Amino acid sequence: MTKPGLDLISVAVDDLQRTAAFYRDGLGWPAERVSAGDVYVKIDLDRGLSLLLYEREFFTRQFGQLGIPDRAGGMVLSMLVASEAEVAAVVERAAAAGGKLPAGQPQAQAWGGFAGYFADPDGLVWEVIAQPADE
Repeated sequence: MTKPGLDLISVAVDDLQRTAAFYRDGLGWPAERVSAGDVYVKIDLDRGLSLLLYEREFFTRQFGQLGIPDRAGGMVLSMLVASEAEVAAVVERAAAAGGKLPAGQPQAQAWGGFAGYFADPDGLVWEVIAQPADE
């Protein structure tokens, strides 16, 4: 049996231009408009994974009842970085780009790592983690 994989993460956003600018201009991530009709933007991530930002109306039409935002479970996207300094740099860059941050972070975690969090303009939560050397 083939090992399960994940290639695309698709999320609905309220303002496609604003959210794409947050990732492209604010965080410096490669966000390319790849759809006809300006309904989504694709951001290529590491390890072959891509984040697709969909215009909310199209997302709901495309996925029907499954695409209704308040029916979805909670979700956090996590990225691993090399150091505590890099965690802080990514979180600071997100804040400067208009991301929302909880107070008092980034910080050491009870499980031994170091992490910071931010939410994009549509509330998608990201966790930036530097894991202990033995993990």
